[in-house]
Amino acid sequence: PDDLKAFLDNLEKKQYKRYGLYYEYVLYHLLLSTGLRIGEACALEWTDIDLDKSTITVNKTYNKGLKAVSTAKTKSANRTISIDKKTVNMLRLYKNRQQQLYVESGVSVSSVIFAIPTKEYQNMATRQDALDRRCTEIDIPRFTFHAFRHTHASLLLNAGISYKELQYRLGHANITMTLDIYSHLSR
Repeated sequence: PDDLKAFLDNLEKKQYKRYGLYYEYVLYHLLLSTGLRIGEACALEWTDIDLDKSTITVNKTYNKGLKAVSTAKTKSANRTISIDKKTVNMLRLYKNRQQQLYVESGVSVSSVIFAIPTKEYQNMATRQDALDRRCTEIDIPRFTFHAFRHTHASLLLNAGISYKELQYRLGHANITMTLDIYSHLSR
């Protein structure tokens, strides 16, 4: 918890310095607040988010091996999840800033949420390198994108969500998978 707080506090302070840091802040915040897999987040398009209803529809993933978008991992990975107001507001601001960046670059705005004018889908190794740099900057142990997913699940379980609700939110194919991974957490 202390490492996560230090990580987020550091990035929140830095996000205003340049667009790349802002981009990272939004991506990490979205991962932590939704429990999405990194491939699911990178495949999201603006039409997948209903900011008025505070929901995200997950129905595809970015496959880093194929370097292409494909259908969701399993049938149960197709889901619509709620997002909190802070995340909604953050995404509204980010959408405006992203559009501004595209206009300034003189290219058509992408429908992909985490696209930049020079790249529609992000290279996962590049994204992990950026995450590693943030960890090194504040001297915390290295972690992968999946840690955001596990942290999200842990926070929800500690707040009293049921395992069945968590299974749906994470898009697990069966409750056994959810229980195998998270049953050790105390409530």
